[in-house]
Amino acid sequence: MRLTGIVLLLLGLSVGIGLAAPLVLRATDLDLGRTMGQYMLSAHNVHFGSQQDSEDRRTLMRMVQSTKVPEYAFAIIPIPLARDSKGKVTSQMVVLMVISELKVPDDKRGAVLEAMNKLNEANDYTHLYIDGDGDVAFRWALVVTASGLPAESVWNAYAGMLSAWETAGAELNKVIGK
Repeated sequence: MRLTGIVLLLLGLSVGIGLAAPLVLRATDLDLGRTMGQYMLSAHNVHFGSQQDSEDRRTLMRMVQSTKVPEYAFAIIPIPLARDSKGKVTSQMVVLMVISELKVPDDKRGAVLEAMNKLNEANDYTHLYIDGDGDVAFRWALVVTASGLPAESVWNAYAGMLSAWETAGAELNKVIGK
């Protein structure tokens, strides 16, 4: 009888402390960037700066140091995708993006595109491309619907992209000749 009481007490304590329900991001969150930033800091001790654009979207930004590729900026950008007939946001896209300073010279463009195609094929959850300024861009998009998306999914995408960029960025640096 005494052992059963102790086990029940310990079970009650473990349920009552530290086992909070996971944070779920909602499409209706009008400041999804702030919510994600707070989650990244509290759950993973990773700080993102933030800035609001003219449409009141909060973009999260963080500089990342690496030994394999030059320092780069990492952005997380929530973008409303759909609204209902009353104008309420019903889904949002969360774009995770590496903003590299990796410029593609014109004479290397074909070789870089070939390397990107191989990398995109091997990692079909991400998207590598050359942007309008001739820089390498790397992004991944997640969709937050009315039913929600676990905030940990954004963290997992962020961590996966850091690892994937280490590989992709190093490979593309070799092709470019840096």
